[in-house]
Amino acid sequence: MAEPKSETHAADEILSSSDHTQTNHDSDLDAVIGRDFTVDNDDLPKGYYFSLSFIGSMFAIGANLGSGTGAFSLIAPILSFIDEDIGPSPNLTWVALAYLLTTSIGFAFVGRLSDIFGRRWFYIFAAALATVGSIVAATAQSINALIAAECIMGFAASAQVLYGRKLIYELTKTMLTSLKLQSANWFP
Repeated sequence: MAEPKSETHAADEILSSSDHTQTNHDSDLDAVIGRDFTVDNDDLPKGYYFSLSFIGSMFAIGANLGSGTGAFSLIAPILSFIDEDIGPSPNLTWVALAYLLTTSIGFAFVGRLSDIFGRRWFYIFAAALATVGSIVAATAQSINALIAAECIMGFAASAQVLYGRKLIYELTKTMLTSLKLQSANWFP
């Protein structure tokens, strides 16, 4: 019985079958490995969906997604109280507009740039940027500082919201596919 080929060995065979030079070999190998994240449910370790790493990842992704959507939705109902507290300002409407505009602009750039540089680092950078924006917002002494904080959190939210749902899907699609196949057998 033949042993299944590892992902690296299969990628080496693909690359060796074509006419590539040695200098391009490493970059082409990196392009092939990791492109396809599909795994059969049988290949996953037993208890994968109940493991601490899976549950921790789902919790962290959910918290990050909640932070991205809550960056403005938590402050919106109390903007009038904030305006009374840190000074009446004619720029109060820019608190809402700053978040929405920077999130919209961020969606356009984050999607393409993360395809080039990798989603992992954009997601990590967005979490760090959201933390900085939250600190700036919490210590804001004026509406203009709050507008700047909302701009920072808007750029962070563009990556958090964009990838939050995608990461959850990527982690659970094998389980969902398996459940679809099982339910197809239950209901003919």
